[in-house]
Amino acid sequence: MRLGADHYYATNDPETFKKLAGSFDLIVNTVSAKIDLNAYLSLLAVDGTLVNVRAPAEPLSVHVLSLIGQRRSFAGSMIGGIRETQEMLDFCAEHSITRLTGN
Repeated sequence: MRLGADHYYATNDPETFKKLAGSFDLIVNTVSAKIDLNAYLSLLAVDGTLVNVRAPAEPLSVHVLSLIGQRRSFAGSMIGGIRETQEMLDFCAEHSITRLTGN
């Protein structure tokens, strides 16, 4: 909250996924642990995208209907090191991008 967030939701609470279903255009997953991708995909709005920037040791499972039912996408990206992260933060500061919120 001290960094500018308006809300906080605990993803270990199943009610969070019910309350926020279909709320986000973009989710950037920075966790390298195995998670239930389908639960997170359910948080996306129509045409929303979940981008994975870390790779867990175990394979992840995606139910195709989690994607095609709402035209959702699952993508991956190598985010780079500290230099690239600093460039992204500088870009955000220069363009007044301070936070992402759901719908």
